[in-house]
Amino acid sequence: MNRLVCCIFFFFIHAYVISLAQDVRPFRQSAEPHEIASQLFSQGKYFEAIAYYERALEDPRNRANTELLYNLAECYRMNRLYQKATGFYQQVYDMNSSRYPLCLFWLARMKKNTENYKEAAEAFSSFAKTRKPGDPFFSEAQKESRICDSLAKNKIPADTSSPVLLPENINKGETSCFRGVISRDTLWFLSSTKEQIKEEIKLDNVTGSYKEYYVSRLYYTWKKNGAWQDPVMAEIPLENKKIHIASFFPDTLFHRWLITLCEEKNNDLHCYLCQSSSSKGNFTKPVPLESPVNKENSSSKDPMVSVLHDVPYLFFVSDRNPSKKYDIYYGKIEKDGKIKKVDPLPDAINTPREEHSPFYDAQKGILYFSSTGHDGLGEYDIFSVNGNPAVGWGKVKNMGAPVNSGADDYYYYVNSDQPAYSFALISSNRPTGKNQNYSTLCDHLFEYKNKTNIAPPVISTPAPALPPKTITLICFVMDEETKRPLYQDSIKIYEKSTHAFITSWYGEASNRAMFQLNRDSSYIIESSRKEYFPGFLALSVPSLRDTVVQPIYLKKIPLPPPAEVVSEKITPEAIPVPEKMIRTEASESDKNDWESLIARYGDVKKPYLHYRVQIGAYRKPNENIQAKMRLFSYLQNKLDILFSIETEGELKRYVTNRLETLNEANEYKQRIRTAGIHDAFIVPYYKGNRIKFKELEALLSEK
Repeated sequence: MNRLVCCIFFFFIHAYVISLAQDVRPFRQSAEPHEIASQLFSQGKYFEAIAYYERALEDPRNRANTELLYNLAECYRMNRLYQKATGFYQQVYDMNSSRYPLCLFWLARMKKNTENYKEAAEAFSSFAKTRKPGDPFFSEAQKESRICDSLAKNKIPADTSSPVLLPENINKGETSCFRGVISRDTLWFLSSTKEQIKEEIKLDNVTGSYKEYYVSRLYYTWKKNGAWQDPVMAEIPLENKKIHIASFFPDTLFHRWLITLCEEKNNDLHCYLCQSSSSKGNFTKPVPLESPVNKENSSSKDPMVSVLHDVPYLFFVSDRNPSKKYDIYYGKIEKDGKIKKVDPLPDAINTPREEHSPFYDAQKGILYFSSTGHDGLGEYDIFSVNGNPAVGWGKVKNMGAPVNSGADDYYYYVNSDQPAYSFALISSNRPTGKNQNYSTLCDHLFEYKNKTNIAPPVISTPAPALPPKTITLICFVMDEETKRPLYQDSIKIYEKSTHAFITSWYGEASNRAMFQLNRDSSYIIESSRKEYFPGFLALSVPSLRDTVVQPIYLKKIPLPPPAEVVSEKITPEAIPVPEKMIRTEASESDKNDWESLIARYGDVKKPYLHYRVQIGAYRKPNENIQAKMRLFSYLQNKLDILFSIETEGELKRYVTNRLETLNEANEYKQRIRTAGIHDAFIVPYYKGNRIKFKELEALLSEK
């Protein structure tokens, strides 16, 4: 089988001008091999040119032809034949480095792709010295030299849990195999196959014809007695045989498949997203998705659907931004399955170079993707980032070895919903041990079972000597039961050890709050909203992260039965009676001279000092639950008073939210007593602990 079959997926990624065919009939005998090779090379047909360049080198007179050698090295590089490209770049560099100034750069890149990081770092460093600042190759070489130097000094240890190549009935010989997805106990993947198409071509005055085209198609297989069965090609009707199925994803929510189709137009590869339905491996004709997913004069591909808090999102890749290459985009899927608006992920994820193959793990809140723009072990590496479109994203992390290698690694996929298939799938052209010179030409499917031990690579970055003193905390408030966002809620943050107030936020039209907090500190996050129990969360800010994303879930207060109507004023008979001990607390509080203290210190604020008004306390909180629900509903909806719950053993105390002055506390106490809760009383707190009246008086009198 001709090796051209391996090139297909690589061209989907890089979008080079290609001719996906093999078996070129003999050109006219008067044409020299190097003449044919040059014409193929000039038209971007790099793979086809290799055979003619190699034939030309059989003539001893051509072995000193640096142009021929350099072009052949370029052809090898374009087809990811790293080992062979390295040898020819080295020859050219040794023979005539001045004529081909980029030769050393590409030689360094090939050494990196073969994981020879020490020599790669030296070559990149040497190349950078030949360029001037401002030259894009200068900055790229400096960056690569730093990365390779770090990787050389922090050598990646051998890992017995390295990704395992799937069996040969899936990864067939020199056939590219990529994009694996598990759906309903079935493994779906893409692989190249042969289509018989006869078509004449003409290269200037040299004529020939292709009779076989290699295209990618969708296959599926399943396990029987623990072994993957021979794959079956899915029947998908296409407009013509030259169209490629470049990627796919089963959208189970809308009972459809999202499929990327690619075809050659105007000597370029154009890709677009379609939808199709299936039954037992037979698909309906793919129908292109409407704008804005597909956009005129641009490509869209690599679809993936994930449900985030009951809201379905489509992630995909597009080159619609003319100032960048391929970026990851996302859009909310409406109830009819359509997408009205799409947005790119932030620049911290989308680099000026290329991002591909997004996969979002909704259970863990992690986005996986491949990129050439972030620091990596090879060309395409797999990266992860915590967060989601609703609340924002954390810091991008390289997945490290053994997930990544010096070669291209992409299409990370894991199905955590199915324990029987709880391994990650990876597509990669890393060497497989077979035919080392050509094994990196093809992509293969690997499985990785030990996901929990993935260690990121040690890559030094040009960062300040000390990290920033603060981190960004992103909080978003959700309904505990429905997992939907809540709005019109408030968040307050206190220092944990002293309970000193730090900052607050109120979300009128947003459930997302952002704070700047000191590193290596601990905080209490208090969130409240009408009709919901308050939420408390202790948070320790890590020292090694720049962004922390923290959801806060609030539990809704159960509504009383419809027949029970809350009156404008709650009568004492309608209020659940607190225990005698608590009434004793209230009566003791009333004995103190609060009026005198409020008159003297009503507006005084002291560090670490705050107040709450106690509404009631119960050792059996589940008794008289309907009456309590009426009480809480009335306090929140009629009096606009939010409350908190303090637990001490079996005892639950219901108190108002934090109040900063005695005047505020007294005003709340009067409103609550007027409503019929005659036992409500003020409780002072210092550094988070309740204190007695005399202690409060002493604190307030201090100058």
